[in-house]
Amino acid sequence: MIAKSSKRFLREVEKIKSAELIDEILFVLEEIEQAKNTNEITGLKLFTTHIGYGRIRVNDYRIGIQVSAGAITLKTVLHRSVVYKYFP
Repeated sequence: MIAKSSKRFLREVEKIKSAELIDEILFVLEEIEQAKNTNEITGLKLFTTHIGYGRIRVNDYRIGIQVSAGAITLKTVLHRSVVYKYFP
């Protein structure tokens, strides 16, 4: 699948200070690029109330995504305690 990044996602990644978390986010990006469909991505859960949106779990953080035909747009990465206040 094709992974796209929003400006908001890139700004939030720049704010992260944990090198371990950044490595795990890079691993998720590689996994998205290699996946043929959404079922092959570890930790991905699609929302039932918001069609086309979902999240990928990375430690205590969540990557908010938007799924479209053959592409995943990375929208946000926030701590699990606040991500659902701002996404979707």
